[in-house]
Formats: sequence, C-alpha cells, structure tokens
Amino acid sequence: DPGSSWSLSYSALSCIKSDKSVDVLSDTAETVTRAWAVGKRLLYSAVKGGKYSLKAVTFDSKGAATVTELVSGIEMYEVALDPTRGTDRLLLNGLRFSDNSYVFGNYDFSTGKLDTNTGLTGLVDTILVVGGN
Repeated sequence: DPGSSWSLSYSALSCIKSDKSVDVLSDTAETVTRAWAVGKRLLYSAVKGGKYSLKAVTFDSKGAATVTELVSGIEMYEVALDPTRGTDRLLLNGLRFSDNSYVFGNYDFSTGKLDTNTGLTGLVDTILVVGGN
C-alpha cells in the first residue's frame, strides 16, 4: 500500500524556500493551531503534549529560521501589534489552562515579559484594535 508510506501529514508551520522546497519551521511533534504575520514577525500558537505555547520565528541573513517560545500555558486566540507601542509590544488574548481563565494581556519583546489584566469578567463578543500612522 504506497498511500501510507509515501507521505507524512503534519499540522505545522512551514515556508517555501527559494529553491521551491518546503521547510517545516515548527516541531513535528507539536500541532500548530493558529499563525499570525505581525509586523515583521511570524508568530504561531501550538500544542505539544497538552501544553500550549506562543512562539516566534525569526530568520537570519542567510534565511535560517530560529523558533523561540514567548509564552507557555495559554492557548492564544488573537495576537496583534499594540498600535500605541510600535513593533515592540503585542496585544493578545487566550485561555490559560492553569486556572481555566480567559486572559487579556500584552507581551513586550524588549523585556520578554507577559503582563495580563486581571479582574475582567463577562462575555467577550468582539475585540477591535485600532491604530494609525
């Protein structure tokens, strides 16, 4: 049966290189759930072994990719640049599994720190991020 041995399937983050080959950027043991092109950064949310994380992909001058974990323990639903802080800060929201709470927060690339808002209750219907230059 050639169908089962000729290919592999992944829920992964990949890129097509200049030689038209495909380079898998995410770990093949993780499942990529969402991805965002945010400013000049490529970000993705993934789960591996039941643990969710937000990761960033950066490329060096030769095109080699490096994946860095930014936040763990939160299943990210939305990620966007903070229009008031340029390219150094993200606005994000998701489900934190440790206490089963929906969190809003921001991630600061310059410090590598996630700050979450607490005490928010109710139902979130729509999130709108507005900014301009």
